[in-house]
Amino acid sequence: MNGHMILTVGTPASGKSTYAREHRDLLGALGETVEIVERDMIREELTGTRQNFDREIEVTRIAQRRVH
Repeated sequence: MNGHMILTVGTPASGKSTYAREHRDLLGALGETVEIVERDMIREELTGTRQNFDREIEVTRIAQRRVH
């Protein structure tokens, strides 16, 4: 499977997720399949909150698996 990865990095609430969703929609209109992997969402799945950073190693491993 071929594809592209766009990694966004920035301060909290700087628009990273908004940027990702907008580009997912643009690429989707061109027939591309896009999956957004958000560390905040993984963190919330594991801990019940986006603010608990106690399991970051596990969050990273899950994010890596979802990308591959």
